[in-house]
Amino acid sequence: MIHRDFCNPEYTKEYSALRMQFNFLLSRYSCRDGFVALSMREMADKLSCSLQSIYKFVRKGLREGSLALHNNRLYLLRRVNHENYTEGYVKHFPFLESESFQKMSLHSQRFVLYALWSGVHTGRHLKRALSDLYHSTKDYEGKLNIYTKKELKAALEGAATFLRLEITTVRGIEKVTVYGLQEEYAHQLALENVGEYEWLDEQLVKLDVEDLVPKAARRDLLKMKSEYINRFAEAGKEMFVQALEKLANSYKLLYKELTKEGEIGRYFRSILDELVEKALPFLQKQLMAAKNALSTTQFLPVKQDTPEASTAEQWASWFRRRVEQLQLAIGWITHKQKQPAVLPGTGQVLPTIDEFPFYNWLEADDAGE
Repeated sequence: MIHRDFCNPEYTKEYSALRMQFNFLLSRYSCRDGFVALSMREMADKLSCSLQSIYKFVRKGLREGSLALHNNRLYLLRRVNHENYTEGYVKHFPFLESESFQKMSLHSQRFVLYALWSGVHTGRHLKRALSDLYHSTKDYEGKLNIYTKKELKAALEGAATFLRLEITTVRGIEKVTVYGLQEEYAHQLALENVGEYEWLDEQLVKLDVEDLVPKAARRDLLKMKSEYINRFAEAGKEMFVQALEKLANSYKLLYKELTKEGEIGRYFRSILDELVEKALPFLQKQLMAAKNALSTTQFLPVKQDTPEASTAEQWASWFRRRVEQLQLAIGWITHKQKQPAVLPGTGQVLPTIDEFPFYNWLEADDAGE
């Protein structure tokens, strides 16, 4: 999915057509934590543009607060929250990356994105006076950064390729109403987010085992990555990477002893479980440190309604969340260690954790469409 801000007319009126495609690319190749699983060169190759253009877009994104750089790798900050869809999103329709869309005028592209930002793909109608969409008076700045009605009507005519729209006149006021997408585009399946797959592929290539882990096994591994990040946050990702390294050095994988369906996933699970048990003392120390930090920030001697008070509350809020995360992680580990493997008297094996169904985190069916 695409974060609504990338379709917001307040932003798109400053975007070039290539910048919009850059944003779409980031949306498809971002991981759950926002990590963009493409290098600058790979982005330039996929967009058939210069590396200089990519660097320019990155600098703009950094200034706008939509991107961040950490250890020389790019992170997307404006992304769809996989746990909370209330902020809204735009379905990543394939036509947005099509040649016909990219060949349209820039104003037409911006209007299509405006319509999607307004939710026309969810059944909502968009109705606006034409005078609201262009700079109709000296003092009024229209939504689309267009200066004449003639240019606006040309843009609407182009946008009609993808949108069902109608221009009417009511009491002398010209209005455009968008009823939805054209039938051939309305039911397109969203483009799949492949950021996690790209990230995992990069890790396997670094470890020289990309040929030994088939696609089905990679899906199993990504299930566990999602699960462990949910439970342990950044520590979960670190454990997952360590487990990958252990898997890559395992004779069972190298000598192709894990050939049956699901065997690689089950073996990888055992590696993760072992790492989790070893991580318990470390997590307990982190919890103690987080509690101490929370106590310190909660009782800092600062005056109310000052910048210092606001900063102190932000730190306290962060440490509070950190304490909650660590308590949940430690509770899960200790519960798992105490849980019997078999229900007494029945022979029924008890699952050590709830099943975590794999899903494409940005394309879930219950995402709130």
